[in-house]
Amino acid sequence: MKLIRSAKVVILDKNGDALTLRRSGSHPREAFRPDLPGGVIKEDETFEAGLVREIFEETGIAIKSEQLILVHTFTHRLFGKSVSRLLYAVRLQEVAPHIAISWEHDEFSWQPIADVHDMEKPYQKGIDYANEHGLWKKI
Repeated sequence: MKLIRSAKVVILDKNGDALTLRRSGSHPREAFRPDLPGGVIKEDETFEAGLVREIFEETGIAIKSEQLILVHTFTHRLFGKSVSRLLYAVRLQEVAPHIAISWEHDEFSWQPIADVHDMEKPYQKGIDYANEHGLWKKI
């Protein structure tokens, strides 16, 4: 059975604000929806290596895989395939750094993590869990 792996990340700046993106009209799924950096992890990549690649491609931010902190995991079946989705977090040492968004997104903003809503369901569940348990203060 094929395993689909994806990961997203909550990027927090020095003040604790989170980077959110908006999918562009040319995005193949859910155009104009809020999004977090991340995506499908290739078969030959670890989750962390794939997420570091996705972060750089979508935001221009270069981080190291050891900076990523696992926040939540979610596994389910979709169209007969097993899907594993991981939510990570990373805190930057600067306030609202410049973002170079890719074709997949057309807007970005920095906002309080408590105001981050309407993400894809598995990732929103992870954000809500971290909010409820005060995990962002530990990152």
